[in-house]
Amino acid sequence: MTRVLSVLWLLVSLPTSAAPPPVSAYAQLPAFSSFAVSPSGNRIAMLRPIHESLHLAVMDLAAGTSRIALASDPDQFLFNWCEFASEQRLICSVRAYIKLVAGQEGFGYRWYPEGRTTITRLFAVNYDGSDFKQLVPQAITDPGRDLVWNAPIQDRIVSWLPDDPEHVLLQLSRDDRLYPSVYRLNILRNTMKRVVRARPPVSFWFANVSGDVRFGAGYRGLQPVVFARDGSAYIESNVSDVMADLGTATVLGLASDGESFFAAFDNGEGRSAIHRVRLRDLAVVETLFGDAQYDVFGGLITDPADGRPLGVNAVREGASLRWFDGGIAAQFAEVAKALPGRNIRVLAGSPKSSTWVIAASTSDTVPVVYLYRAHAKSLSPFGSIYADIPADAVATVRAVNYKARDGAQVPAYLTMPAGMKPSALPTVILPHGGPYAHDDGRFDYWSQFIASRGYAVLQPNFRGSTGYGSAHLQAGFEQWGERMQDDVIDGLDWLIAEGITDPQRVCIVGGSYGGYVAQVAAYKTPERFRCAVSFAGVSDLPAMVGNLSRYQFGQLTRVRIQSGERLQSNSPLHNVERIGVPLLLVHGDQDRSVFIEQSVNMAAALEAAGKPHQFIYQPGGDHFLSVASDRLEFLEAMGVFLAQHLNRP
Repeated sequence: MTRVLSVLWLLVSLPTSAAPPPVSAYAQLPAFSSFAVSPSGNRIAMLRPIHESLHLAVMDLAAGTSRIALASDPDQFLFNWCEFASEQRLICSVRAYIKLVAGQEGFGYRWYPEGRTTITRLFAVNYDGSDFKQLVPQAITDPGRDLVWNAPIQDRIVSWLPDDPEHVLLQLSRDDRLYPSVYRLNILRNTMKRVVRARPPVSFWFANVSGDVRFGAGYRGLQPVVFARDGSAYIESNVSDVMADLGTATVLGLASDGESFFAAFDNGEGRSAIHRVRLRDLAVVETLFGDAQYDVFGGLITDPADGRPLGVNAVREGASLRWFDGGIAAQFAEVAKALPGRNIRVLAGSPKSSTWVIAASTSDTVPVVYLYRAHAKSLSPFGSIYADIPADAVATVRAVNYKARDGAQVPAYLTMPAGMKPSALPTVILPHGGPYAHDDGRFDYWSQFIASRGYAVLQPNFRGSTGYGSAHLQAGFEQWGERMQDDVIDGLDWLIAEGITDPQRVCIVGGSYGGYVAQVAAYKTPERFRCAVSFAGVSDLPAMVGNLSRYQFGQLTRVRIQSGERLQSNSPLHNVERIGVPLLLVHGDQDRSVFIEQSVNMAAALEAAGKPHQFIYQPGGDHFLSVASDRLEFLEAMGVFLAQHLNRP
């Protein structure tokens, strides 16, 4: 294992720095993401940053070469993911943000009143960059006929068909504008043939590795239903009879026996776990993996050759890897010896060739990505995900719990600036987005950037957050700006009581729902904060609720938000006169999760009311700061804004 042990020297030899790293160190796009391993294990695909966006790079381990196989153009499209469909051929999902007009994409405002949406497309390319094709033949409208439908979403693979290197199964809403059919798509010639016709209300189809479509899932109104498919026969079942928590239920794939499927859900135990469920009657056959403290949403690692479950990438406080396969578990025991004390997470792999791409980190290190080839006992580093952040500049993150005003326990993560005593520190409260998501203590470039500037950072997993059981999640339903907001403020009270925070130097920062929390704090509890920062935040709940009605599954989110007058009282836009702290608003005009009018209208109202604020409009910016210059602009502006309000008594 000498090659493995040599890795440790690389880790301890990372650069150190006395001064805070520049903003650009945190604003850079991740050095490596979206890995894929070819079936032989001899080729590794990944997304690498060049200039403004991520591009597809492929390493040929046998030939010792590396090249850009496909480049993105942020003005045209951005990558979502890439995967090997065969040893030679890669398929990539890309996205674009468009405004539909009559005739564009084969449908117009009569079918999509808002006009703005995200479309996805599939590209195919060989590992060496040759034979590029955009997949899915376009449906053409005949002159004088009604517009035909070209589905906005075209990247949902139903089966990769590992024994057929020329085809994949793809679901596509073409026969019906809402509900997909399944097609056999030739990834070399770009031809396709329908194999299963759309059947409302099925929105998602599942097939085994041989391409037998056996399972469909969808909603009838707000009621989830599933269908077991056997030839031309369909057996419908009510999911709520077995899944106690519908909000976090996730189907993870069809089992190799063809008669059951894997899903993550709460089976009445209070925590979501991974179960194998029989198709014909939804009986739980076995529970593969659960955790007494945390929800397990997914992360199931399966063998692409037969669908057999091999292990699970779970998330507790950081990553938690558990293997079901004894042979692979023994291999990764060697990795644990070589990387002691580090959380290991599988990013991609080929079980057949025992080739894996993994990430290793602790609560105070930047994740480092490695190539692990178990058969050769080789563990080689690709490098740090954020290579320009010195080792001694990474702030330590620790899990904490505090008591809310009603006695409930609220989990959170506290990031302390490196080298500073935890006493009377300027502090930033950083609520997460979603809101049905959670922070988990893994490396987060927002909190690390803020801490590098000398501020303590608290990331509360307020009620309504996922990850901590059904009761914690559901306690946040219909509580936007109310109980969920109180949990955030109670976290600040805890910090002050612990002596960590200077109560006169606190700001609140958030993105998406977190940006909404920051804006609500600016008018509900302005005496507690010096400033508020909102990236892509919601300001107008009535407008957001109205927009949700335009989407196929919008009502599923709508029912979790309160109604009536409470929408107004919990909307920052409708309470501008009460705003009591300076606000920084940042928003991209290509945002399709929270439309930019939420910030445009808020900025206009602040201007009319004479409230101190700054608004940064990002042309071409999306909801995820996917473009490097947008990320840099946001962090620079936030850094200056926080310094103005926190770096003085």
